[in-house]
Amino acid sequence: SSDALNDVVISRGAIAKSIRLDTYIDGGWATTYHGDGLIVATPTGSTAYALAVGGPILPPELKNILVVPVAPHLSMDRPMVLAQGATIQVVVDPHTATEVVLTVDGELIASLESSDNVTIRSSEHVSRFVRLRDQNYFYRSLLDRLEPRVPARNYTISGAGDRAVSLRDNRR
Repeated sequence: SSDALNDVVISRGAIAKSIRLDTYIDGGWATTYHGDGLIVATPTGSTAYALAVGGPILPPELKNILVVPVAPHLSMDRPMVLAQGATIQVVVDPHTATEVVLTVDGELIASLESSDNVTIRSSEHVSRFVRLRDQNYFYRSLLDRLEPRVPARNYTISGAGDRAVSLRDNRR
């Protein structure tokens, strides 16, 4: 048993062969992923490995779980955002004939065998972070990292209700 702040990754080992992972959500079969692996991430982890392979960005105040396939081949290739409290069970398909490894926040936890299963759910432990910046710090710092060549703009949004809204550039 391990706790993760960022992500749990089930992936192929050193041999470059696809693996098959039977995936169940809340006890029901969802899909079988055929590819390099599967990332199950927290909102904090959504801006790390999960983002690098095409997953969405989740704000840190959410409590959802993110499931993102890594290099899927002829299988579900879209990330899924699961409801708060969802349980994911991943079973190494018996037809997988290569090494499969389990990592938690980048640390190798175990090598998995055919038919081994990993159950992932929200932890009872909650991380708390001190925020010393404005309310929109998360989006601004993220966009600054993703678009480092685009200067930040100071826009004000004005308008009333559902009527026309205008952006005013406050640069001077």
